[in-house]
Amino acid sequence: MITINEAGRATTLSTTNQWVTGTRYIPADQMKPFIDGFAMAKGVHKDPALVTFITELIHGNKANILGLYQDRDRWIERYKKNSEGDPFKDEQHEVLSSLEINGEHP
Repeated sequence: MITINEAGRATTLSTTNQWVTGTRYIPADQMKPFIDGFAMAKGVHKDPALVTFITELIHGNKANILGLYQDRDRWIERYKKNSEGDPFKDEQHEVLSSLEINGEHP
């Protein structure tokens, strides 16, 4: 997840729980190829500047994003140790890891 401020600057990167996005879980140690290969087709959105913004933000924060996935996995492990519930379906936990960024990207 990317949080944008009123000036249009990215301020925070986060990972969200599986119930939020409906995506499948991929362990952090397997995410690097997906982060490195991230690409969006220009036609995926009517505003090509948005596609460029997201693409450059992802590529400019690869290490941060990988770290967020590692933080997410540590959160999941702590949850499993301290709860009998399913961490991926617990709607009390939407954001699993988060990092403020400087907003210097696009």
